[in-house]
Amino acid sequence: MKITILTSILNGNLRPSFNTNEGFDDLTVPALQKATQYTPKTTHELYQQLTTLLRHFPELLKYLNEEKLPTVEPIIPHFYQIELPNHKNTHSHFYYLLYMQETLRIFNVAIIKFMPLNPVHREYKVQLLLDSIKSNTIRLSDELKEQGMHGIPNASENPKHYALYVAKYLMVVLFFELQNVFQQELTDRINPKFFFQNILREEYNQNFLIPAGQYFEHKLSILINCGTATKDDYLSLLREYHTAPKKVNEVHTKIHNAIFLNETESSTLINETINNQDLIAAAIEKKKSELSKSINAHAYGFERLEVINMALSNLDYILEGDTHIQSIPTQIKCWLQNQLQVYLLNASQLFASDSAATGPKKEKQQNTLEQKKQIAFEHLRFMKGTNLQDKPIMSEAEFDRMMSYLYFLLQYDYLPETVDPIPVVNLPTGSIRYTFYLLHQKLISKSRINESWINFLHACFDQFSTVDIRTTKTKFSQAPKSYENDLKQMRR
Repeated sequence: MKITILTSILNGNLRPSFNTNEGFDDLTVPALQKATQYTPKTTHELYQQLTTLLRHFPELLKYLNEEKLPTVEPIIPHFYQIELPNHKNTHSHFYYLLYMQETLRIFNVAIIKFMPLNPVHREYKVQLLLDSIKSNTIRLSDELKEQGMHGIPNASENPKHYALYVAKYLMVVLFFELQNVFQQELTDRINPKFFFQNILREEYNQNFLIPAGQYFEHKLSILINCGTATKDDYLSLLREYHTAPKKVNEVHTKIHNAIFLNETESSTLINETINNQDLIAAAIEKKKSELSKSINAHAYGFERLEVINMALSNLDYILEGDTHIQSIPTQIKCWLQNQLQVYLLNASQLFASDSAATGPKKEKQQNTLEQKKQIAFEHLRFMKGTNLQDKPIMSEAEFDRMMSYLYFLLQYDYLPETVDPIPVVNLPTGSIRYTFYLLHQKLISKSRINESWINFLHACFDQFSTVDIRTTKTKFSQAPKSYENDLKQMRR
């Protein structure tokens, strides 16, 4: 595998017959417009995009055709993000997209072609490619220095400086992406600081390579599939994730779930469960049932508190700011904290051996899920109508979206992974809050607040974005003035 396209600018191959940007733009504008109409998801789509970009460069197209894969595979995104200067015109945009997508293509082709090889052959091929990338990165760096091109380029004033700069740093990214993927095959790996200081002879910025979601997905996959990873191994990855400048909730959830499941489940089941909503819900219910039995095995409230506190201590890796993560351990921690509040108020009380884990008093038989949905719909159906000023409270589509989130909450006791908040509800925030409090009383409890309902209000309605979540909880049961009369008029 060669990196011809990435280094062609050094040899003058990319612009063989154009001495002005205008001539270059005349040919590349239509190609660029067509190439940016979609984001490729497969290797075939990426190949098509590059073919469109290079359609006026036959020598490079010939090379690209020789590299074409016989199969269609999903694209593995870049492992790292870097902050490159903005492209200012068609010329600089063309180079930016071409180099970005060509490094992505090389990254994916290397994985697809090298992974099936035996370990010795794989190491040889990977090292050969890494050496080529390193050599050409040095060439680009030297070219920049020789031409007096220092610092961050201005794409409008010096397009050549911009093109060389982008090519250089995208190849640095490619080098470390490949080294990361094939780390088990490489006996001698180079760290970023050494690469910059000793190879490129320039100052190292530790914030240059920003790990993206796929970086953590890959490291998590290695831990799961090795079959010997310990909780400490997963916690180390979680700590690295917490130090990353950019967070991805889906990845955060997967790491949480892997830590939790690793203690009892096989790698196959961990892979199946970490991002499957139904299996996650089943795992949560299973753990709640196990904990309930442990709690209820003790007679006194203070004994039950010991069990709860011990279980919470095992979840100390769940941080306070993790409440928005829909992971198994986060949901279990929330449930345990609710139990904690119940028994803190009844620490000296003696409980019967068959007491429910929800508290000293047995709750009435719960309604079925369908009954709960019907009650919720009847209670909230007035929100499909108009307010006192005869304005629609929300659109029908928004009402249906709100109800779908609520039905999910009623079924699983936590929110869906993705919630698209309703931007405007033509009701006072206090009225929305109290309406859901009354429904909470009907369906959940009259004695204690289920915090997932407070989270629901803040996730589902933009109006709550300016309200502290603790205030919502404190005022949950506070009725607004004239609420009953206003509600009667809106329900007519």
